[in-house]
Amino acid sequence: LIETQNVKLIISTKNGKNLLKLAHQKNLEGIIAKKTNSKYTQNKSSNWLKIKFQKTLDAIITKINSKNQKVSSLQLALYDENNNLTDIGAVGTGISQKTSKQILQLHQTTPRPIIEVKYQELTKNKKLRGAVFQKIRPDKTPKECTFNQINQNSLENYQQKRNFQKTPEPPPTQTTQTTKT
Repeated sequence: LIETQNVKLIISTKNGKNLLKLAHQKNLEGIIAKKTNSKYTQNKSSNWLKIKFQKTLDAIITKINSKNQKVSSLQLALYDENNNLTDIGAVGTGISQKTSKQILQLHQTTPRPIIEVKYQELTKNKKLRGAVFQKIRPDKTPKECTFNQINQNSLENYQQKRNFQKTPEPPPTQTTQTTKT
């Protein structure tokens, strides 16, 4: 494996939480973790985990694309620093038949419904990459849907969502510095 701009090599560490913090501070996509006593295999294994940071944001639905009374995609927007509504792309993944009906009904009574989406990143052109619908947000107002919320995604938010009971961290045995090879 060769280190590149997108791949950072780390010899090893037994302190996964610190590594996760460091990866988040460096704005990396996530980390790969493995059970300490497991061996490398070319096949998929439950001994290896890909831990990605889950970014979410609340966005305004500006247009509903539907076919046969089913939502195919939702065009989304956020308010910028000048209070202008800015298109951030669309989401079509993750919308169930039930949610589709709810969104179509909500759109008749609410001029600008709000939804929460999970996404990989926001591109330089301010478009969502890898967006997945999460839920309708009736508790939010359009004015709360700004680009400022993107900077507020934190490691603590990720740790609240991650189930450390299901895949616990190994007990720390030593402090290991992160190094490049």
